[in-house]
Amino acid sequence: MQLLFLLPLALATSMKKPTQCLATWEIPAGGSVLQEQRSTSKTPWSDFPEQFPAIATSPALAPVEVTRKFATENQPWLVFSDDRNTAGVDQRWFGDLSAVDVNRVQAKEQKTIGTLTPEGMKIPGEQLLEFLVTAEIVRTRWHVESTVCLERASTEQGTFTAKVSGEHVYFTNERNKDPFVFTFWIHPTGEMGISGL
Repeated sequence: MQLLFLLPLALATSMKKPTQCLATWEIPAGGSVLQEQRSTSKTPWSDFPEQFPAIATSPALAPVEVTRKFATENQPWLVFSDDRNTAGVDQRWFGDLSAVDVNRVQAKEQKTIGTLTPEGMKIPGEQLLEFLVTAEIVRTRWHVESTVCLERASTEQGTFTAKVSGEHVYFTNERNKDPFVFTFWIHPTGEMGISGL
């Protein structure tokens, strides 16, 4: 005889199906732009950088190692200035960019990151998002680490959108793990940003 066990309706409807990720990115405690700058500059940053100016890059400027794989024509998108006090993005693809903290964005709140040039608009949206998350221009953690899930991505009427979720680990008096979810978007004008969900 086969036994059937039925869950209470309230419990059954509250259970979530596992999220399927198109891509997953791990942002570790080590290997950040901040850590790299602190280890190589005579004037180390006190905290994560808030601004990433668009600059004229050249092979003479040192690439940021954590984002070295993101490059066009063998020129990395993110480099350090000569004195290592600034991390700048290649002005051929980007305008000035500002960091956004996804864990502080409220539901329905929008935060602008910056702009892409017409040439930068040719870069796939998913690749741009991975770069911004890896560089922590889209900041997904505070103290320790985060796991980032790209749930879905699409382009409609020239606007690229991606739903992103994940969780980050931080410490107060104890170890904490908090979830986050947001939409990343690129408008046809080249403007990029995130919206809280």
